[in-house]
Amino acid sequence: MVSTQLVSVELPDDLYRRIREVAERNERSVESVLRESLEVMFGAASVAPEDIQTLLEHYRDDQLWAVVYQRLAWPRKERLQELLTKGKESELSGAEQEELEVLLDEVDRYTLVRSQALHLLAQHGQDVQHYLAMGA
Repeated sequence: MVSTQLVSVELPDDLYRRIREVAERNERSVESVLRESLEVMFGAASVAPEDIQTLLEHYRDDQLWAVVYQRLAWPRKERLQELLTKGKESELSGAEQEELEVLLDEVDRYTLVRSQALHLLAQHGQDVQHYLAMGA
């Protein structure tokens, strides 16, 4: 069983209204829409890759751009680089190899979600070519 934490957040009325509209359109609770959105944004493994596209389809363009610009958290990025460098110089321990695989899976997931967000933005007429030309 996954442990959970209860969080109370005050939202501006207009934001709450938009979240509630998405929830009603999809016959979901406001809480589930918020939880799934946070899982997509922060990479929780509980959202299946095949469900991410459906969730992203309900995002506004500014939310999709936030997904596009999201990056691996600095400490995790540092650790990934550290493990990759160490792996080139010597053999990683079993635990280090497992940690590296988890981090690489996380990067792959970010890449998939970012690609899906870019695809949706392109469908909405946004200039994703400019973003791609910047070498992002």
